[in-house]
Amino acid sequence: QEENRREMAFEDMAEKAADLHRLVVDLYAPKFPDLVTLVPGAVDYFNVVLCIGNLTDVSSAGVEKILPKNDAIRIVVSGSTSNDQPLPDDEFARVVLACEAGLELSQAKTLVMGLIQAGMSDIAPNVTALVGATCASKLLGAAGGLTQLSRIPGKRMMLLGQQKKLDLGGASTATARLHEGLVYQCPLVVAASEDLSTRASSVEGEREGLEAGLVARYAEALGQE
Repeated sequence: QEENRREMAFEDMAEKAADLHRLVVDLYAPKFPDLVTLVPGAVDYFNVVLCIGNLTDVSSAGVEKILPKNDAIRIVVSGSTSNDQPLPDDEFARVVLACEAGLELSQAKTLVMGLIQAGMSDIAPNVTALVGATCASKLLGAAGGLTQLSRIPGKRMMLLGQQKKLDLGGASTATARLHEGLVYQCPLVVAASEDLSTRASSVEGEREGLEAGLVARYAEALGQE
Protein backbone atom coordinates (compact mmCIF):
# COMPACT_ATOMS: atom_id res chain seq x y z
CA GLN A 1 0.00 0.00 0.00
CA GLU A 2 2.86 2.40 0.75
CA GLU A 3 4.28 1.77 -2.71
CA ASN A 4 0.89 2.57 -4.25
CA ARG A 5 0.74 5.86 -2.37
CA ARG A 6 4.19 6.77 -3.67
CA GLU A 7 3.16 5.97 -7.22
CA MET A 8 0.01 8.09 -6.87
CA ALA A 9 2.03 10.95 -5.39
CA PHE A 10 4.48 10.79 -8.28
CA GLU A 11 1.70 10.78 -10.87
CA ASP A 12 -0.04 13.70 -9.16
CA MET A 13 3.18 15.74 -9.11
CA ALA A 14 3.86 14.89 -12.76
CA GLU A 15 0.41 16.19 -13.76
CA LYS A 16 0.86 19.41 -11.76
CA ALA A 17 4.33 19.94 -13.26
CA ALA A 18 2.86 19.54 -16.76
CA ASP A 19 0.16 22.10 -15.90
CA LEU A 20 2.78 24.57 -14.68
CA HIS A 21 4.84 24.00 -17.84
CA ARG A 22 1.82 24.83 -20.02
CA LEU A 23 1.08 27.90 -17.90
CA VAL A 24 4.62 29.27 -18.22
CA VAL A 25 4.67 28.59 -21.96
CA ASP A 26 1.41 30.51 -22.39
CA LEU A 27 2.57 33.43 -20.24
CA TYR A 28 6.07 33.66 -21.73
CA ALA A 29 5.07 33.14 -25.38
CA PRO A 30 4.42 36.85 -26.06
CA LYS A 31 8.04 37.55 -25.12
CA PHE A 32 9.78 34.54 -26.69
CA PRO A 33 7.33 32.38 -28.70
CA ASP A 34 9.96 30.04 -30.19
CA LEU A 35 11.57 29.09 -26.87
CA VAL A 36 9.28 26.11 -26.22
CA THR A 37 10.36 24.47 -29.50
CA LEU A 38 14.04 25.08 -28.71
CA VAL A 39 13.77 23.83 -25.11
CA PRO A 40 11.20 20.97 -25.01
CA GLY A 41 11.92 19.71 -21.49
CA ALA A 42 9.93 21.35 -18.69
CA VAL A 43 12.81 21.64 -16.18
CA ASP A 44 15.19 23.09 -18.76
CA TYR A 45 12.45 25.45 -19.92
CA PHE A 46 11.86 26.72 -16.37
CA ASN A 47 15.59 27.27 -15.87
CA VAL A 48 16.04 29.06 -19.20
CA VAL A 49 13.06 31.33 -18.58
CA LEU A 50 14.45 32.28 -15.16
CA CYS A 51 17.87 32.83 -16.75
CA ILE A 52 16.60 35.11 -19.53
CA GLY A 53 14.05 36.76 -17.28
CA ASN A 54 12.60 39.94 -18.76
CA LEU A 55 15.79 40.92 -20.59
CA THR A 56 15.43 42.07 -24.18
CA ASP A 57 19.04 41.11 -25.01
CA VAL A 58 19.08 37.30 -24.78
CA SER A 59 22.81 37.16 -25.56
CA SER A 60 23.59 38.81 -22.22
CA ALA A 61 21.52 36.35 -20.15
CA GLY A 62 24.20 33.63 -19.87
CA VAL A 63 22.10 30.76 -21.25
CA GLU A 64 25.32 28.96 -22.21
CA LYS A 65 25.96 28.37 -18.50
CA ILE A 66 22.93 26.07 -18.11
CA LEU A 67 22.55 24.45 -21.56
CA PRO A 68 24.85 22.73 -24.06
CA LYS A 69 26.67 25.23 -26.24
CA ASN A 70 24.84 24.44 -29.48
CA ASP A 71 21.41 24.73 -27.86
CA ALA A 72 22.40 28.00 -26.17
CA ILE A 73 23.56 29.44 -29.50
CA ARG A 74 20.24 28.58 -31.16
CA ILE A 75 18.34 30.28 -28.35
CA VAL A 76 20.47 33.42 -28.61
CA VAL A 77 20.09 33.54 -32.40
CA SER A 78 16.33 32.99 -32.20
CA GLY A 79 16.00 35.58 -29.45
CA SER A 80 17.93 38.16 -31.42
CA THR A 81 15.69 37.79 -34.49
CA SER A 82 12.35 37.80 -32.67
CA ASN A 83 10.32 40.85 -31.72
CA ASP A 84 11.40 40.55 -28.11
CA GLN A 85 9.38 42.77 -25.80
CA PRO A 86 9.47 42.63 -21.99
CA LEU A 87 6.39 41.34 -20.22
CA PRO A 88 4.36 43.57 -17.90
CA ASP A 89 5.64 43.35 -14.34
CA ASP A 90 2.59 41.51 -13.03
CA GLU A 91 2.73 38.92 -15.83
CA PHE A 92 6.44 38.37 -15.35
CA ALA A 93 5.93 37.92 -11.61
CA ARG A 94 3.48 35.10 -12.38
CA VAL A 95 6.04 33.53 -14.70
CA VAL A 96 8.71 33.56 -12.00
CA LEU A 97 6.39 32.04 -9.38
CA ALA A 98 5.26 29.30 -11.77
CA CYS A 99 8.86 28.47 -12.75
CA GLU A 100 9.98 28.25 -9.14
CA ALA A 101 6.99 26.07 -8.26
CA GLY A 102 7.76 23.83 -11.24
CA LEU A 103 11.37 23.39 -10.17
CA GLU A 104 10.33 22.58 -6.60
CA LEU A 105 7.91 19.97 -7.95
CA SER A 106 10.71 18.50 -10.05
CA GLN A 107 12.87 18.11 -6.95
CA ALA A 108 9.98 16.46 -5.11
CA LYS A 109 9.41 14.10 -8.05
CA THR A 110 13.08 13.13 -7.91
CA LEU A 111 12.75 12.32 -4.21
CA VAL A 112 9.60 10.23 -4.72
CA MET A 113 11.20 8.49 -7.70
CA GLY A 114 14.11 7.53 -5.47
CA LEU A 115 11.73 6.05 -2.92
CA ILE A 116 9.90 4.11 -5.64
CA GLN A 117 13.18 2.83 -7.08
CA ALA A 118 14.29 1.65 -3.64
CA GLY A 119 11.19 -0.53 -3.38
CA MET A 120 10.97 -1.68 -7.00
CA SER A 121 12.25 -5.17 -6.20
CA ASP A 122 9.21 -5.66 -3.94
CA ILE A 123 6.68 -3.84 -6.16
CA ALA A 124 7.55 -5.51 -9.47
CA PRO A 125 10.53 -7.86 -9.12
CA ASN A 126 10.25 -9.40 -12.59
CA VAL A 127 9.92 -6.08 -14.42
CA THR A 128 12.83 -4.75 -12.38
CA ALA A 129 14.93 -7.76 -13.33
CA LEU A 130 14.17 -7.13 -17.01
CA VAL A 131 14.80 -3.39 -17.28
CA GLY A 132 16.45 -2.31 -14.02
CA ALA A 133 15.02 -0.39 -11.07
CA THR A 134 15.42 3.07 -12.62
CA CYS A 135 13.66 2.25 -15.88
CA ALA A 136 10.99 0.18 -14.13
CA SER A 137 10.09 2.99 -11.73
CA LYS A 138 9.83 5.47 -14.62
CA LEU A 139 7.55 3.07 -16.51
CA LEU A 140 5.28 2.66 -13.49
CA GLY A 141 5.20 6.42 -13.00
CA ALA A 142 4.33 7.05 -16.65
CA ALA A 143 1.64 4.34 -16.69
CA GLY A 144 0.10 5.36 -13.37
CA GLY A 145 0.81 2.14 -11.49
CA LEU A 146 1.48 -1.56 -11.91
CA THR A 147 -2.08 -2.49 -12.89
CA GLN A 148 -2.19 0.23 -15.55
CA LEU A 149 1.22 -0.85 -16.82
CA SER A 150 0.00 -4.44 -17.17
CA ARG A 151 -2.81 -3.30 -19.49
CA ILE A 152 -0.53 -1.61 -22.02
CA PRO A 153 0.13 -3.70 -25.17
CA GLY A 154 3.76 -4.42 -26.01
CA LYS A 155 3.76 -2.17 -29.10
CA ARG A 156 2.52 0.77 -27.04
CA MET A 157 4.94 -0.09 -24.25
CA MET A 158 7.76 0.93 -26.60
CA LEU A 159 6.28 4.45 -26.77
CA LEU A 160 5.37 4.86 -23.10
CA GLY A 161 6.97 8.01 -21.71
CA GLN A 162 8.07 9.45 -25.04
CA GLN A 163 8.19 13.23 -25.35
CA LYS A 164 5.43 14.52 -27.59
CA LYS A 165 7.10 17.64 -28.97
CA LEU A 166 7.59 19.13 -32.39
CA ASP A 167 10.20 17.54 -34.64
CA LEU A 168 12.60 20.34 -35.52
CA GLY A 169 14.52 18.38 -38.13
CA GLY A 170 17.74 18.38 -36.13
CA ALA A 171 17.41 21.99 -34.97
CA SER A 172 18.11 21.02 -31.38
CA THR A 173 20.04 18.15 -29.84
CA ALA A 174 17.39 17.94 -27.12
CA THR A 175 14.79 16.72 -29.66
CA ALA A 176 16.89 14.10 -31.42
CA ARG A 177 15.21 11.04 -29.82
CA LEU A 178 11.69 12.25 -29.11
CA HIS A 179 10.10 9.18 -30.75
CA GLU A 180 11.66 6.78 -28.25
CA GLY A 181 9.89 5.71 -25.07
CA LEU A 182 11.32 4.90 -21.66
CA VAL A 183 12.04 1.29 -22.57
CA TYR A 184 14.87 2.54 -24.78
CA GLN A 185 16.63 3.59 -21.57
CA CYS A 186 16.84 0.07 -20.13
CA PRO A 187 20.38 -1.37 -19.99
CA LEU A 188 19.70 -4.15 -22.53
CA VAL A 189 18.49 -1.74 -25.22
CA VAL A 190 21.20 0.83 -24.46
CA ALA A 191 23.86 -1.85 -24.82
CA ALA A 192 22.45 -3.06 -28.16
CA SER A 193 23.81 -1.70 -31.42
CA GLU A 194 21.67 0.95 -33.12
CA ASP A 195 20.30 -1.42 -35.75
CA LEU A 196 19.19 -3.86 -33.04
CA SER A 197 17.90 -1.35 -30.47
CA THR A 198 14.39 -1.09 -31.92
CA ARG A 199 14.02 -4.87 -32.05
CA ALA A 200 15.39 -5.20 -28.53
CA SER A 201 13.01 -2.55 -27.21
CA SER A 202 10.08 -4.33 -28.85
CA VAL A 203 11.01 -7.63 -27.20
CA GLU A 204 11.51 -5.92 -23.83
CA GLY A 205 8.18 -4.12 -24.16
CA GLU A 206 6.32 -7.37 -24.78
CA ARG A 207 8.06 -9.08 -21.86
CA GLU A 208 7.44 -6.15 -19.49
CA GLY A 209 3.73 -6.19 -20.28
CA LEU A 210 3.54 -9.93 -19.62
CA GLU A 211 5.50 -9.72 -16.36
CA ALA A 212 3.54 -6.70 -15.11
CA GLY A 213 0.26 -8.45 -15.94
CA LEU A 214 1.22 -11.56 -14.01
CA VAL A 215 2.31 -9.56 -10.96
CA ALA A 216 -0.82 -7.36 -11.04
CA ARG A 217 -3.14 -10.37 -11.26
CA TYR A 218 -1.30 -12.11 -8.43
CA ALA A 219 -1.53 -8.99 -6.24
CA GLU A 220 -5.25 -8.66 -7.03
CA ALA A 221 -5.82 -12.29 -6.11
CA LEU A 222 -4.19 -11.64 -2.75
CA GLY A 223 -6.32 -8.55 -2.18
CA GLN A 224 -3.34 -6.17 -2.32
CA GLU A 225 -4.74 -3.85 -4.99
